[in-house]
Amino acid sequence: MRIRNTLWAPSAAAAAMLAGASTLAATDDGFSAFWKSFAAAAATDGAQLATMVVMGPRLGDEASFAQVHAHYLTARARRCLSTANPKRDVDGNGEVNYSVFCGATDYVFYKTKTGWKLTDIGAND
Repeated sequence: MRIRNTLWAPSAAAAAMLAGASTLAATDDGFSAFWKSFAAAAATDGAQLATMVVMGPRLGDEASFAQVHAHYLTARARRCLSTANPKRDVDGNGEVNYSVFCGATDYVFYKTKTGWKLTDIGAND
């Protein structure tokens, strides 16, 4: 009888882990697929990278993608971004976002009408 109880505990834990895994799969928001493309574009500094960035006031005072690229998407930053593991978060408005910290810079991604994009860049606080 004691052996069955011992065997049951790991089986229950495994079942709980599998249930958690299926929950994660069920809540796929498309970011994983976007991230694979973004990381590849960052690694190669591909032209596709420009299409994955939303230009606007939340990117600071930079006026063009070229300026954002020169200031925030340097070779060192792109190396970091290409190998990083984004962290999921929910902002104060209930919107899901993902962020990556590279040195002193925080890169934040939100889902837009056209899909996931890099929308915010700022100091790592």
